[in-house]
Amino acid sequence: MNETKKYSYGASEVKRCYFCGSKLIPLYKTYRKVYFASGHQIRLAHMIYKCSNENCLKKGFKYKCLSLDKLAPKGIRYSYKILLEIYVLYLQGKTREDIEYILNERGIDINSKTVFNLKNKYNQFISYKYDDLKTSLSKIYQTYKDIKLSFDFSWFSTYAHLIIRDGFVGDVIEFKFFKDFNQKQVADFIDSIFKLNIKISEIRICPELFFICKEIEKYTDIKPFVFPENNESTFKKIVEK
Repeated sequence: MNETKKYSYGASEVKRCYFCGSKLIPLYKTYRKVYFASGHQIRLAHMIYKCSNENCLKKGFKYKCLSLDKLAPKGIRYSYKILLEIYVLYLQGKTREDIEYILNERGIDINSKTVFNLKNKYNQFISYKYDDLKTSLSKIYQTYKDIKLSFDFSWFSTYAHLIIRDGFVGDVIEFKFFKDFNQKQVADFIDSIFKLNIKISEIRICPELFFICKEIEKYTDIKPFVFPENNESTFKKIVEK
């Protein structure tokens, strides 16, 4: 088993309360160990914040760094990429014992029972019926008077998934699974979001999606993404239509 590495996401993506503009103050810290597809196990920590204004109408609202929930589902110590791999390996005819061996060889501590449970969990993500995106985006706007989204993308073999989250609290509003994945599929799906004609002020994309978004611009007329000169930047802002 690989030695656990420590890595901390200590700061919230926002510094001030969404509702009254007051500064945030630390509330408590949470920890979780997560296995990544590379075989590394990392101990993640992040701080939960609250509004410093006792008279804020949303004074019970908790803010946190969203990175932890993007890396792995709540209550699971394996990253979304590992769950995708397990599901695909099942589709390719591997047994749960085969998958256990494959992951153990990469330094990922897992047994066949957990493999089976994670396959079923991932299947729930795919089959869950979310509200249509236009309804979800409208609800976000009603709450925050703005719309911010986060796109998290993973692929394995010829399969991929795109997770769309509320950029304020990290709630999943869409889980799109791609079979026989290609860039045009992803481009068409993202393009369909912009065609809803709802104003989105910002979209954050993960590094895995960065170069695919470059390709997406070849397929869309909207040209939504602005890419900085530094290609290592994780976050990209969207141009207002």
